Amino acid sequence: MSRIPSCVVLVILVARAVAYADVPDSAWLVVKDRSVVVTLTNGTEVRGKPVAIDEHFVTLIDSDSGRVIPVNRAEVGGLRLAQEPIASATTEERHIGLQLYTGPGNVMVDLDFGRFYGFVGGSIGYPIIFSGTSAQYAGGVLALGAQWRLTPTSRWKFDLAGTLLPTWWTGFSMGIGISAGFHWTSVSGFTVGFKIPVLGLGPGYSTVTGSSTSSSGYKAVNTGALLIANYYLEAAMALPIVSLGYRFK
Repeated sequence: MSRIPSCVVLVILVARAVAYADVPDSAWLVVKDRSVVVTLTNGTEVRGKPVAIDEHFVTLIDSDSGRVIPVNRAEVGGLRLAQEPIASATTEERHIGLQLYTGPGNVMVDLDFGRFYGFVGGSIGYPIIFSGTSAQYAGGVLALGAQWRLTPTSRWKFDLAGTLLPTWWTGFSMGIGISAGFHWTSVSGFTVGFKIPVLGLGPGYSTVTGSSTSSSGYKAVNTGALLIANYYLEAAMALPIVSLGYRFK
């Protein structure tokens, strides 16, 4: 086998030295304390965070194991930032919210946990406003349903729930229907939500509207148009169309 001329060997060695030139101090300083991938001249990759840099060595800390890894700078062939995972929107998830919503003194508590979403609320202001009048009002809402995050990292969630709207206003009725909406929670806990009534009925008894009169003097709400109108009227007064509040962890 013929020998390789010494000049060729020298060229190869110089080319290798240029190709695997030591990473300058300025580059190490930029990535200090950040997760990096160091490629050695033999092709091996070392992952960790540079914590100490001197003329000959860089010391890495493996974030997973805590292992201290000294790397000879002369053997470093490449350096790049490790791809750090995007912070998940589920980090520091908050579950229980206390909120005010549309209407005088309307207060609700909601629970946002996993796929489940539900809320309960009622009016403090309406009974006070209508106190002493013939149109006394009291109403509330109970909803149980599910929620879906709009994207894996989004703080916006879409919710769909079955709702009960017990209402006393010139009679008693129980709205039964479906609501849909969106709610958003910030990292700090501030939350905002929007709900609309989708479809429902409001059966009950009223002293004002209805198609048949009971022995007690109340009229049954039992016709299609009145059942639907009752539901949307109750939803407008008791459903959290717009809500603002704070969500606890």
